[in-house]
Amino acid sequence: MLLPILQDERMNDQEALIEDLSFEALVTLKLHSFIERLPFEGEDDLHEMIVSKVERALIRLVLDKLGGNRTRTAQVLGLSRGTLAKRIKDLKVLDNTRRPGRKT
Repeated sequence: MLLPILQDERMNDQEALIEDLSFEALVTLKLHSFIERLPFEGEDDLHEMIVSKVERALIRLVLDKLGGNRTRTAQVLGLSRGTLAKRIKDLKVLDNTRRPGRKT
């Protein structure tokens, strides 16, 4: 069937385009799309909303990359372990590397 092959080629084209864009350009594109959909009625904390989403994703990705090692994650992010722990709790970051029964 040709459709999966075409989809694979299209995906490769999209991945190549994404690779060519800078991080800032990618963020700008995503933010533009997000902001275009906002009604801006009752929105008075847009900055906090965006920053918390980015911070949550960043912490989760670094935690996953470092196998859940919070000490190393804090170092990489330039945070103290206490600050990282507070941000994980406040942002409700899911740590996919935690084992059941293990204290956080």
